[in-house]
Amino acid sequence: MNLFLAHRIFAFIYFYLHYHQAKGGAFELTKPTTLGGEADFVNCIFRNCEAVTEGGAIYSKGVGVDIQGSKFFDNKVTGTTGNGGAISADNGRVDITTSKFIRNAAPQLGGGIYVYNSTPTTTPTPTPVTVRVTGTSFKDNKIYTNVFNDIWNTSDDITVTCSSTTNRFCDAPGDGKNLITTNNPQNLCAGSQAGFLTSACTV
Repeated sequence: MNLFLAHRIFAFIYFYLHYHQAKGGAFELTKPTTLGGEADFVNCIFRNCEAVTEGGAIYSKGVGVDIQGSKFFDNKVTGTTGNGGAISADNGRVDITTSKFIRNAAPQLGGGIYVYNSTPTTTPTPTPVTVRVTGTSFKDNKIYTNVFNDIWNTSDDITVTCSSTTNRFCDAPGDGKNLITTNNPQNLCAGSQAGFLTSACTV
């Protein structure tokens, strides 16, 4: 579904087996040339959604996306290249709270979530993407077929608290690729830090 947004709210909706031949299996969210855009997803489920190039469930460009209490299961990017198994966000804002990302996959970057800033193509110029993730669980999100990766960030501003009481990263302890950001070469929630839990932890 390709939406040019003003402000839309989706609540208690189950998105299942949605497919797009390019970006955003369930939603491709873009902003009008003269207006900002907002989309809220509250207590929604995205399962088995697919896109060929970006954002297995959701692709957003230059809009604000709020995700609360939602679940993303088994969504994927199916092409030989592509990013963001569940969500791919280009410019704009993404706030994610009390949600779950489980078994999402992409062939390149961001098994769960991929965020980046592309060259602006709209007027007014999109603001750089900002991402906030709190109270959210991640498990078995993968890239490159079999590498654990929950979030891949190449943007300017990201906040993901590495605390097991705030965000739970439940992948294999030896992998060390839970959160990767090119603006900070550390894998922020990897190794023995509190947010990086064993594969047996509950999401």
